[in-house]
Amino acid sequence: MVKIVTSFPMQRVALGQSIVNSIRLALAEADYRAGDYTIELVVLDDGNAEGQWLADKEAENARRAVNDPQVVAYIGPLNSGAAKISIPITNRGGLAHISPSNTWPGLTKVGFAPGEPGIFYPTGQRNYFRTAPTDDLQAPAAVKWAENLGFKTVFLLDDGETYGKGLADLFEAFAYTSRLTVIGHQTIDKTAADFRDVLTAIQQQAPNLDLIYFGGYSANGAPLLVRQMKELNMAAHFMGPDGIVDSYFIQQAGPAAEGGYATLVGVPPAALTTERGQAFVQAYRAAYNTEPEAFSYLGYDAAQVIVQALRRADPLQRSTVLETINSLGTIEGAAGHFQFDEQGDTTLKVISGNIVRNQTFQFMEILPTR
Repeated sequence: MVKIVTSFPMQRVALGQSIVNSIRLALAEADYRAGDYTIELVVLDDGNAEGQWLADKEAENARRAVNDPQVVAYIGPLNSGAAKISIPITNRGGLAHISPSNTWPGLTKVGFAPGEPGIFYPTGQRNYFRTAPTDDLQAPAAVKWAENLGFKTVFLLDDGETYGKGLADLFEAFAYTSRLTVIGHQTIDKTAADFRDVLTAIQQQAPNLDLIYFGGYSANGAPLLVRQMKELNMAAHFMGPDGIVDSYFIQQAGPAAEGGYATLVGVPPAALTTERGQAFVQAYRAAYNTEPEAFSYLGYDAAQVIVQALRRADPLQRSTVLETINSLGTIEGAAGHFQFDEQGDTTLKVISGNIVRNQTFQFMEILPTR
């Protein structure tokens, strides 16, 4: 028997559970087998009751995976900040590590923060892969989209995390070379129960503001921001990144979410056009009687990668699994065929623009990334 460990926030916010559901679908298609080996899925939670990831839990999960000799792959985490903690641990353990949702570019690419990405790979060998495109594509796409939507002024808010602040910083940098005027940029307290003081100050500073852009996750205050924007009768529109594209945001924001914009790496599952992608959505609905969340099919693809590697690795052990992933070549994913480049990033680079209509995120268009 071999084991695959997952690590995602599994409480309150549905995104982690949806990704794990998708991983289960991929493993069920393989009959939980790789050659003579049965595959056991070990589902771990790296979050708190509010759906926010915790550093100590992510580190504990990674160490648990590394210390179990039967574990041959680690799928997760959801959050880029959590990945900064677990990648060095799995790297030292020689464990293949793949995420369907980490989008911070510095995990694999140079030029974003001091020492990145080398500081995450103490052995000098890369062991980390991702099926999601990165924020150096998402940020310029969001800026260009905001321009095309006719917005002229923007105020940036972020949740202070690697993903959220990093994305808002990238948005700001690209905005300065665009027609957008950045009025301000502020990091909020993601645990706050009231953002009216923040929003009132913005309203006073820029009464005719076109857009508030929030860099962060839905669990870190996005629904409350949107509700209180409506309470204060702010005319500004709201835009966020893929961290808010989930049912939790819709449920918690309620009617205030209507008309909100969000970019997404890839497309919403319902907008998949490939035969494999549509089959995934149908299978997910049949198995779980609900819609798959954003990133779910990227979790499905991540599990497919692991299964293919387990079937080809000879002998089946951590080192050969890692070597095999590096040499898989073209993989048929739910959104199309892709490969991993030399940095471990997917060659699929699609970013979509989406809007909340009738209490769901609906696909609008594929966005240019440069």
